[in-house]
Amino acid sequence: MLDIPENLSVQGKAAVEVIMKRVRADQTDPVGLEQAFCSAQDWADRGERYGLESELIIIHDGGDLGPYFSYDRENYNAIEKMDKDLHEIGMYAQQCTTWYTAIYKL
Repeated sequence: MLDIPENLSVQGKAAVEVIMKRVRADQTDPVGLEQAFCSAQDWADRGERYGLESELIIIHDGGDLGPYFSYDRENYNAIEKMDKDLHEIGMYAQQCTTWYTAIYKL
């Protein structure tokens, strides 16, 4: 079951919807998404250093979100599709490390 943080901003929730729409369009049964989303506040509370001014944190290590956000996966087509989808709602993705990405307002 997908775990969406309750304390996300309106923009963060919109980003989750766009991300899930893209993933579902490309994959019939995405996996590894149970704990894929985190609010910036929850991220700060964990003691993390990067992405703290974002609307949403994507934890994509080992899950089906990796190809959309991690350049290490080298799936540039998936990254470009996600970038386009996020730009349409005034957002963009910035990879912070190899295992997580922050989503910001343009």
